[in-house]
Amino acid sequence: SLGTLSEKELLSDRATIARAALEKLRKTPFIDPDRIGLYGSSQASYVMGLLLENPENLSFVICWSCPMETSVDQTAYQIGQYLLCAGRDRNLAAKAAQSYRNSLLASDYVTYFRNASFLNQLPEVRDELGWGEITPEAAWKPLGPNSEEFLDPAQSFGQMDIPFLGLYGTLDKNIDPYQ
Repeated sequence: SLGTLSEKELLSDRATIARAALEKLRKTPFIDPDRIGLYGSSQASYVMGLLLENPENLSFVICWSCPMETSVDQTAYQIGQYLLCAGRDRNLAAKAAQSYRNSLLASDYVTYFRNASFLNQLPEVRDELGWGEITPEAAWKPLGPNSEEFLDPAQSFGQMDIPFLGLYGTLDKNIDPYQ
């Protein structure tokens, strides 16, 4: 990596970097190219999901605390869990999670603004997580269908036919254990 990544295509950029690293490993004389796999944690599941779209020459995958849902759903889950851990009630946590989903999935500014405003009123989301910013109408655009926010690693992982090890902690509040 040259250290410059596109914010809109962050995951794709990281997958390109990983592909280049895999190719370099395959050409290294003392490494068996038939025994190369992927290991990653957290956001790596999205990058590995992109790499698994063309899984040739991969022998295994190990995921440690990796989400297996879209980043929209993953972040909504994190917001709800964060509020619960902060002592907020379940109804507020569920409403905040849904408001986050609604704000990102909004097709019009009114829907976006209503949901983003609700999140902006929660100090835990706005100040502690830093996810309550409201985009001005002139700068707001709905997410396109190809947005990286909609990448679902579970689709790629579900189609692979190589060994997979997933490690998840039962008390992890960042990864939804039911996805």
